[in-house]
Amino acid sequence: MVLGVSAKSHAEGVRALALPTARGHAALQALASNVADTLAESETLGRVPNVASDKLAKSLRDSVALALEGKLDEASRGLHTAVSQALESPHVSPPGPELFAAMIQLASIRLARGDTERADALLLRLLEFDPSFSLTAAQRSPRVGASFQRARTRAQEAPTLRLAVVGDACADGASTLLVARGLDDGAIEFVRFDDCRLSRRVRGNLQSTPADIARALGASLVSDDSGKQPIYKSPWFWAGAAATAALGATAAYFFLRDEQATLTVTPVL
Repeated sequence: MVLGVSAKSHAEGVRALALPTARGHAALQALASNVADTLAESETLGRVPNVASDKLAKSLRDSVALALEGKLDEASRGLHTAVSQALESPHVSPPGPELFAAMIQLASIRLARGDTERADALLLRLLEFDPSFSLTAAQRSPRVGASFQRARTRAQEAPTLRLAVVGDACADGASTLLVARGLDDGAIEFVRFDDCRLSRRVRGNLQSTPADIARALGASLVSDDSGKQPIYKSPWFWAGAAATAALGATAAYFFLRDEQATLTVTPVL
């Protein structure tokens, strides 16, 4: 159970989840929501909103403050509880900077106490949320820097998004979960889970419209008996579209680091 959030029953609906990021989370969530709206309409499903927990965000901030005051035992307990809850339910956690600061602080405490394995695992989860994340100079102590490098190596060896990373977002009131995360090459990965089972992955950027992405994630990926090729094999589909202005300059700055990125589709059978 997450602080300040009550349990919800399973329902037929689509949830859009932009994984925590160091910057640009609002733009990523806006795009994910637009795709989820289109997907829900095309499949006659409802929409399941995310409700951020202010109490959880405060707990993360307060625990980091305790660590900065040197109250490490108290901070460690608070950070462990709050970070665990945020990782369990990323759909109610803060969008990125607050969560990442808490994760790095907790990893630093664990490293100081010789708990290298759990510190590395924590920084690995951070990089699974945001593969493009880099430590600041203030965060990069020798221990944290070495742990972060080990975590990055592991993340690069297994780049596929794991179900564990989305926590209970795939079951807490939603039958379909649409996950969006920014990748370290500037592209955006969209992953669809149905009843907590991986269904499809799509790679695109802001040159791909929500309609294109929704089609790729939807039932139209599966070829019917008419002999027509699936939509993701159609030349026009790969071209995408340039209707990005609606998401604003902030979104464009965050995502269009690789203007040549194309919309590619990986159906999971």
